[in-house]
Amino acid sequence: MPHWFVIWASLGAATLAWTATSAEASVISSPSLGGRNSGMGGADVATPEDGPGILLSNPAGVVGQSGTRFNVSWFTIFFDGHYQRPDLGYDTKSSEIPIAPTLWLSTDRLAPWFVGAGVYGSVGASFNFPGNPAVGIPNRFFSEMTTIHLGLVAGREIAPGLRLAIQPMPTYGRARAHYPSPFGPVSFDIAGAGIAGMVGLLYDVDERTTLGVGYRSPGIVYMSGDGEVGPAAEHVDWNLHLPQSVNFGLARQITPRLLVAANARWTDYGQFEKGQLDFRAAEHAALDHGPFSATRATFRYGLGLEYALVKDHVWLRGGASREQWMMEGSSLSPVIYDTGDVLFAIGLGAAYANWGVDFIAGIPYQEDRVVTAAENPAFPGRYSGGGGVAGISVTYRLD
Repeated sequence: MPHWFVIWASLGAATLAWTATSAEASVISSPSLGGRNSGMGGADVATPEDGPGILLSNPAGVVGQSGTRFNVSWFTIFFDGHYQRPDLGYDTKSSEIPIAPTLWLSTDRLAPWFVGAGVYGSVGASFNFPGNPAVGIPNRFFSEMTTIHLGLVAGREIAPGLRLAIQPMPTYGRARAHYPSPFGPVSFDIAGAGIAGMVGLLYDVDERTTLGVGYRSPGIVYMSGDGEVGPAAEHVDWNLHLPQSVNFGLARQITPRLLVAANARWTDYGQFEKGQLDFRAAEHAALDHGPFSATRATFRYGLGLEYALVKDHVWLRGGASREQWMMEGSSLSPVIYDTGDVLFAIGLGAAYANWGVDFIAGIPYQEDRVVTAAENPAFPGRYSGGGGVAGISVTYRLD
C-alpha cells in the first residue's frame, strides 16, 4: 500500500500542475465526471461505483468497495460558443477544447472504515471571442475559470443497509480574463486556495432498490494576482464563492441485467454573487464588480440505464439530463454566459481480472438565448453553444 500511495501522490501533483495551467471546463458546474458516471448521464447518485462518481455525486459509494483501487479518467470537451450582435454586425465564435483528467485511489484496508482520495474539477468556464475594431469592439473577450479539488473521502456502514461518508475538499482555483473597458483593455491572471466539503448517504430499501443523497457545502477560494488596466499595472483579488447543491438519487435493479437510475440535483448558483473582483488602484474602482450577477437556483434532472451485455463483464450505459439556465439575460456577456441544455450520453464498460475500462461519448443540445437591448443595454444579442465530450476511464484493482 505505501508505494502505491507514493505513486498516487506523485500523479496527483503532476495532474494538479497540468490542470491548473491548461484545463478548463465548458460548463460552469460539471454535470458528470469520469466513465460510469458520465455514461449514465450523472444519474448514479444512488449507485456510485467508480471513483469519479464517488467524488462528484455521492461519497458514500466508497463504503463496501473491495480491495485497493486506482482509477484514472481522461476526458476531452469540445465546446463551441457563439455570440451574435446584429446591431453592430458582430458575429463571432469561441472554440475551446479543454482537457479534464481525474485521479482516484481507494482501499478497504481500514475496514469497517473505507477511505479514498481523488483529484478532480467540479466548476469551470472558458470563453474566447475575438475583438473586431471595425465595429467598435477593440479587444477580445476572454475568460477562464477553473477549480480543482483534492477530495478526501472516508465512510462506513452506520446501520444495516445505511452508509455514510464525508469528503473534505481542499481546493485550488485559477481565473484569467481579458476584456475591453473605458480605461483600456483589462487583463489579469489570479489564483489561490480554498476549502469546500461534501457528505453522502446511501440506503438499501430492499435487495434491488437504493436511495442516495449527496450534499455539497458552499465553498470559497481566495484568489489574487497581477493584472493590467490599459498601460497601468494592477493587483486583483477575487473571493470565488462556490455554490452548495443537493443531489437526490434512486436506483432500481429491474432485472439481474438491467439497472435504472434517476436523480435530481438542486444547485444554489446565487452563491456565485457573493464574490467581487477588487482592483487595488483607487482610480480603477469603477471596474470592481461581481463576475456573476442575477443568478438563480436551478434543478438538473437525469435518468440513466445500465445493461449487462455479458454478466459481470460488459455493460452498455446511456443517460440524459436537463437543466435550465441560471443567469438572467440582464447579466450575460461574451465573458461569461450560460444556456439551458439537454445532455445525452452513451457508454461502454468492460471488466476482466483486475482491470476495468469505460468509454463514453456525449453531446449536448443547448438552447439559444436572445437578449434584447432593453434587457441588457451593454451586451444584447444571441448567445448559443454546442460541442460534445469523449473520454476513457481505466480502473485497476491492486488486490
